Amino acid sequence: MTEKALITLTSDFGLQDGYVGIIKGVIAGIAPHARTIDLNHQISPQDLYAGRFILLNAYQYFPQGTIHRKFWV
Repeated sequence: MTEKALITLTSDFGLQDGYVGIIKGVIAGIAPHARTIDLNHQISPQDLYAGRFILLNAYQYFPQGTIHRKFWV
């Protein structure tokens, strides 16, 4: 049995528009069996330190091989 890819998403996009949905749509088109988990989309614009903090505190709780993807405006 092949394991599904697991991808976490972290961004400064917010949730007021469709950008997070678009990202998930692109991922579904490329890897339809991948699972996505939203870590955070409310990081202040271009606050790389906050994004780093979120990822450093979260990655250890995910299986090895998880893809942690961040997006910035």
